[in-house]
Amino acid sequence: MARILIIEDDGDLVQLLSLALFQSGFEAHYAFNGKEGYDKVLSLHPDLFVTDLRMPVLAGTEVLKLLTHNVLT
Repeated sequence: MARILIIEDDGDLVQLLSLALFQSGFEAHYAFNGKEGYDKVLSLHPDLFVTDLRMPVLAGTEVLKLLTHNVLT
């Protein structure tokens, strides 16, 4: 089962996406800010992650920059 991480600060949207992914056969995980999302990408090694661009603590764009610089290089 593929693991998908949702990085989103809107709890209602996280719930909706999680339900849709679960019903489609995916294992859904979530984080409510960019820092938590970054940490979960490193610990969970999801097959895919979806991120909001503007979030508290660490923006989604910064998560992408950190992952590109620290993980993919």
